[in-house]
Amino acid sequence: MKRLLYPIQFIYSSGFNMVSKLMPAFLTRFSSSATEIGSVSFAYNLAKSLNLPCGMAVDRIGKERAIFMVLFIIPFIAVSMSLFSQVYQFAVAFFVVGILANFYYTSINSLIGLYKKKTESFFQLEAAYQLGFVIGPLLGGFLMSAYGGYAAFYTWAIFSFAGLGISAIFLRRRERTGRAVVGRPMDVFRELAGTGRARSIVFLATGSFLTGIFFSMKDLSIPLYATDLGMSI
Repeated sequence: MKRLLYPIQFIYSSGFNMVSKLMPAFLTRFSSSATEIGSVSFAYNLAKSLNLPCGMAVDRIGKERAIFMVLFIIPFIAVSMSLFSQVYQFAVAFFVVGILANFYYTSINSLIGLYKKKTESFFQLEAAYQLGFVIGPLLGGFLMSAYGGYAAFYTWAIFSFAGLGISAIFLRRRERTGRAVVGRPMDVFRELAGTGRARSIVFLATGSFLTGIFFSMKDLSIPLYATDLGMSI
């Protein structure tokens, strides 16, 4: 049953990166301001900073249900983006996508950690994500160039529906075996406080914050610079 998580991860990564990595270049049709275009990435990452309360919510509703919920909502957001004509509309949509990403990543990483051979399982899950990370932008660029900018959004919705079908199978099997995972919020923090590992969490969070700044600058500046050079999407 663990193997169902890998195609879900691949589908989620492919669909998201199909659109997100090309978003700065795509938005140049609506605005020439790097600050305005950067607000979309800002909105997404601002939502990602709310990972803690989202994780607590996942503990209450269940990890399998959270993944199903995310893959159910994303197609509607992806299709709605095809109706947008203002950058701020994309910013609002990607804020919602960022919230959903918190639910998704918290859930799937927690689930994969329940199985034996944890290190191997996490590497396989990461490999599935990276494969989608490679294929997604290539496919998105082709679709936007050949069929128009919004073709990638429709394809993202189709991918998410495919992932929804797999997640429904996973959810049904987990509930049938009585192994659906619902945690108890804040237990992990009580455990950390009692072991002295909280300082390590602060160190890792600081590193993640700085790394996020650099990656955000790269993800915004390279597509915009390429567009200024006259490169096609």
